[in-house]
Amino acid sequence: MATHQALLRGLHRPHYLQEYNYQLSVDEEVTAGRVRTWVACFIVNQSLSTIFGVPATISPDHTILEALANRGPPIPPILHNLLHISFRLHSLSSTLGNNECTPDGLVPEPFALIRHHEMEFDLLEKRHIGSWNAELMIFTLATKLRMYSYALMRYKNPKSQDDTLREVDSSRAAVYFSRVQKVAMDLIELCCSEESRRNFYRSRPDSHMPQYAEEPIHWTIFEIHGLLFAVICLFKIARLWKIDPDPVATNNALTEAWNVLKSLSRTKDDHFSHICDMLKYMFDADWSSCEDQGILVRSRMSAGIVVEMIFRAKESGYQWQRANAHEINQTASSKADAGFESPSAAFTNDEMLLASLDLLCGDWNAPDMLFAGM
Repeated sequence: MATHQALLRGLHRPHYLQEYNYQLSVDEEVTAGRVRTWVACFIVNQSLSTIFGVPATISPDHTILEALANRGPPIPPILHNLLHISFRLHSLSSTLGNNECTPDGLVPEPFALIRHHEMEFDLLEKRHIGSWNAELMIFTLATKLRMYSYALMRYKNPKSQDDTLREVDSSRAAVYFSRVQKVAMDLIELCCSEESRRNFYRSRPDSHMPQYAEEPIHWTIFEIHGLLFAVICLFKIARLWKIDPDPVATNNALTEAWNVLKSLSRTKDDHFSHICDMLKYMFDADWSSCEDQGILVRSRMSAGIVVEMIFRAKESGYQWQRANAHEINQTASSKADAGFESPSAAFTNDEMLLASLDLLCGDWNAPDMLFAGM
């Protein structure tokens, strides 16, 4: 709806606003503002579409390409850098996860395309990385990790009926395991170190950043989902597929990420506490039966690996709910029975079972509450 409103207002055609708005007086300042707004729309649209695992509804147009090339009205440096990363995100998502010739949208042979996108990222970083702050680096690492996740889709590919093809796919995908692990570890370390830096300023009595003294720390939805995506990718390779050259480092990274997310929780039932409940279930569950399985969710682009873990958690919640229906009915009024715990006790005690979990939204049951708790 927001995208269509932007289009109806002519934000994508900033030099022709009179054709979308009757008797609108246009000057350079108005045009520049429209360009900045359309660039911001493009960035948000790419990121949200990737989080939900659906094709973006905005493609690069003349206004976006002109902004990328630094032609036309100037845009702030932070917006320009985000635009470059978002352009790469759109390109890799479109070519690797939205193929018109396959029913699930996945390109049949992703490895050559992944190498191409790797080279494009290398060029982008050489040109711009010197001016990037921590937030931009988090966005970049999360985008690269999503690129590599398409290689994971070919590991133990459940859709390949030919055993020979499965072996070839798996061996080629395995080449990217070390890259996925490195990017995921770097992303987790950066998120956690950035959080530590913020907490350091918050706790210092002589801090020159007094806004951290009383105010809660706010993360964007994109940073949170970047951290979650890194945790789930690392967990999938190390714990489910048993490919882990450094188990101690992996365990430390997963624990640190969980601790950071837990520290962001402000109330018992907020978004971050529910995220931590889901991750705790994921860390503690028995995955021995899943070791020989690839990524089963295929049509949700790079989000498939996250959606799969959410579905597994939801199914566990449903199974527990069915197995303990009698006890739930007996204790529904008190919410204090500690003798029948689900995989996440917090969900049980608050009548918020894993069955209602949806990490793709800011709230567990309401898609319109996308930014709740963020």
